[in-house]
Amino acid sequence: MPTIAVDKEDLFNLLGKKYTNDEFDQLCFQFGIEVDEDTTEEVKGTDERPQLKIEIAANRYDMLCIEGIAQALNEYLDLMPVLPF
Repeated sequence: MPTIAVDKEDLFNLLGKKYTNDEFDQLCFQFGIEVDEDTTEEVKGTDERPQLKIEIAANRYDMLCIEGIAQALNEYLDLMPVLPF
C-alpha cells in the first residue's frame, strides 16, 4: 500500500475540524485507511510542521493527495456531496 505524507494542520483545515490523535485514528479505521505515523512529537521545537503519513489502498488512486483524502473523508462524513469526476 502506498503511504502518503500530508501536512496535519492543512488536512484538518480541509476537513473543517481539529481532531485528537485518537479521533482521527478512529475515523481513518472506520473509513478503511490507516495512519502509519504522526510526526508531531518529532518536530517539536523545530520550524517543521507536523505531518501525517497515511496508508492508502492501492486501488484508491483518487486519494493519493491531500485534496483527495480530504474529499473522501468529507464525503464519508456527509459534509459534502460526492463530486463527479
